[in-house]
Amino acid sequence: MHRSSAVPGLCLAWILAGAVALAAPPSSESIAKRLVESASIQAGDVVRVSGGAKDIGLLTSIAVEVEKAGGTSFFDVVSDESIRRICHEVPPDRDADNAAAALKLYAVETADISVPAMTSLGLCSDVSPTRLAARGKAFQGVNDAFNKAGIKAVNLGNGLDPIEWRAKRFGISLDQLSKLYWEGIAVDPAKLKAAADPVIRGLSGKQLTITAANGTKLTMSIEGRRVLFSDGRITADTEKKGQTITMWLPAGDVYLAVVPGTAEGTVLVNRTWFRDEPIDGLTLTVKAGKVTGMTAKSGPIDKLQAAYGAAGGAKDAFGVVNIGVNPALRAPPGSKVDATPVSGVVSIFTGDTVWAGGSDASSWGLIGFIPAATVTVDGKTLVDKGQLKEPGA
Repeated sequence: MHRSSAVPGLCLAWILAGAVALAAPPSSESIAKRLVESASIQAGDVVRVSGGAKDIGLLTSIAVEVEKAGGTSFFDVVSDESIRRICHEVPPDRDADNAAAALKLYAVETADISVPAMTSLGLCSDVSPTRLAARGKAFQGVNDAFNKAGIKAVNLGNGLDPIEWRAKRFGISLDQLSKLYWEGIAVDPAKLKAAADPVIRGLSGKQLTITAANGTKLTMSIEGRRVLFSDGRITADTEKKGQTITMWLPAGDVYLAVVPGTAEGTVLVNRTWFRDEPIDGLTLTVKAGKVTGMTAKSGPIDKLQAAYGAAGGAKDAFGVVNIGVNPALRAPPGSKVDATPVSGVVSIFTGDTVWAGGSDASSWGLIGFIPAATVTVDGKTLVDKGQLKEPGA
């Protein structure tokens, strides 16, 4: 549930949601070139290239492009077997050792390119949520190190990777999802910027409010907070020592970490997922910037609460607000395309905020999509019932 891709594949695989199957994508060579250019790879860069064993052709093309740019790379590859066996065979007393070993990577790594792994659903479904959460807690320091390392990170996928189960959740066909995905990646940078600029300016205010017809009502201070924009490219402005700012493709996320201790209200998420099971009517009660209540109408809320209880750090923090602005990403009528860069989609994050420039570090991260949300800042509307007030062309 974290946005960051800090933990090496054999560890991150513990919480992977499922598989990826790219429907009629561009060539591996063109995708690799785009990713390496987006990450601004230069001579001397040491690049972790992560993904699934079934995508070894694409990972190889990325490694070749890294070499062409003067860098070097190493693979972090996962498979169904590696995920399943690590979930079931690694004893708890090895977690700290594994995390300490992983930390050594950040002494040399300068860039990170992540491709969604083509793994099967349910590989760890029979493992206790508390065991998986304990593993994540052991690796919290690794996530913290990644977020503070100033690594140039690009992550392909961004919750839109075309796969049958995702298309089904969204209520669209796989072909529709694939078309949406690749159009979102190929969006005109000028149009993306034009759509983002009004939102970025609007978030420079003091008081942000989120409301929705489902009962969501939240207020929070954003005064003085840094607004971040994932436009898919690492630049001199985004590449700052001491902070890793990940760029996601498809691009189009405008987000910030709110002022700690200021959020108040109720968040209602119509549907979310824990592993492969739906949770309907997830309600979060937020007081003084902390999540103080977590209930649901149906679904495995007990498993979600168990994982939450076993997590470490500022797991109750609220959090981060994200507004999608990609003009090429518009949900088809009647669908439920919940992905952060989709135009007008509003999402919130609880738990860890370091990846977004905040100060709350945690092994826990929960994302909630608020349907047809309205966002105002100091009384000015930025998003009106799921539509950008000043949409891009």
